[in-house]
Amino acid sequence: MIEDLTYPVVRLDAGGTLNGTIAALNRILALTVAAWRAEGGTLVIPNRGRLYDEGDVAEYRDVVTIARDRIRDAIQKGQSLAETKAARILRDYDGRYGAEKGPASGDAFLESAYRSLSETKGTAAR
Repeated sequence: MIEDLTYPVVRLDAGGTLNGTIAALNRILALTVAAWRAEGGTLVIPNRGRLYDEGDVAEYRDVVTIARDRIRDAIQKGQSLAETKAARILRDYDGRYGAEKGPASGDAFLESAYRSLSETKGTAAR
């Protein structure tokens, strides 16, 4: 279980996207070796916090992918950012992954993810 991870910070102003974040997590997974295939497996060293194994990265990628799919669905239904926030579509993850404040808070992540997916509506369905 990943206790000290927060939502990813999607830096839109630097060209970052939510789909790019998921692609990066998938790339990390493609490079890792599971513990059952090699003694100890590959450990991933984050910017801060503890080391993560392949299972931890896969769980985190899944959370970010589920969040993306929920936000994309809200956009496709025509919901505004305010309506999406009010619906609290990530409430089941906010307690675990939402920082109390700052760019990794639940609201900040939802806003940057919404903007990222809105800007790439044509590719968001992929």
